[in-house]
Amino acid sequence: MSLSRKKIEKRKARQKAVRKKILAQREELRKERKLIEVEKQQELERWKLEHGATQEALPGNPELAAKKEARKAQEVANKLQRNIEILKALEAEYDAEQLNRKNLNDKLESEGYNSMKDKMAALQEKALRMKEVADMQALAATEKAEESSAGKKKS
Repeated sequence: MSLSRKKIEKRKARQKAVRKKILAQREELRKERKLIEVEKQQELERWKLEHGATQEALPGNPELAAKKEARKAQEVANKLQRNIEILKALEAEYDAEQLNRKNLNDKLESEGYNSMKDKMAALQEKALRMKEVADMQALAATEKAEESSAGKKKS
């Protein structure tokens, strides 16, 4: 055999030995994980026995199937009741909004705004006036705060 062939065979043997070693390590880790999993499962089963947890309904156990069905029916009824309460709250909110809209519409009509365009222009004008008033109040508040801080500095 040539020298390069011997080197190649040696390298292959080393690689094979390394693969075997790694495989053995992996198998050991798998065994440990499997043992831990089995222990957890046994502990869970012990806990269920101690605390009286019942098994899920099996095809041949009508008593457990009836209990499961009753529990499901109760959960569905609870969810439906909660949804009904939510819908009633939403309906009340909607009715309040509609009443506010109707009142605003009636108020605008009593002020002489009959068309939609007139009503929108009036609302926009009111909003601008409210913004101006709010800006003036904010400006007055900042001026007052500046005056009071300037008065404190003089003292």
